[in-house]
Amino acid sequence: ANQGKRMEKMAKRKLNIDRATFDELQQARKKVAMTQPEVAKLLFCSVDSIKGYDSGRNNIVRGLYNYFLLATNQHPDLIVYPRPEPI
Repeated sequence: ANQGKRMEKMAKRKLNIDRATFDELQQARKKVAMTQPEVAKLLFCSVDSIKGYDSGRNNIVRGLYNYFLLATNQHPDLIVYPRPEPI
């Protein structure tokens, strides 16, 4: 009973986390022609998570979405450069 009340409170609490929409992730994924398993491996998460993002059931956290954009050279403002070889 006590756990139910705790879960109820957590559900009512609004988390203020910026999230990308499923449309944003789908479009970015399709631009680089990556499969769901490939995206899951790149983002270190499960294929079920990616399926949830693609279906709109869940929205991806903006930081993880930005990581995907950086890793696939799609970020509008930032570029990742390879680390130079040590001398």
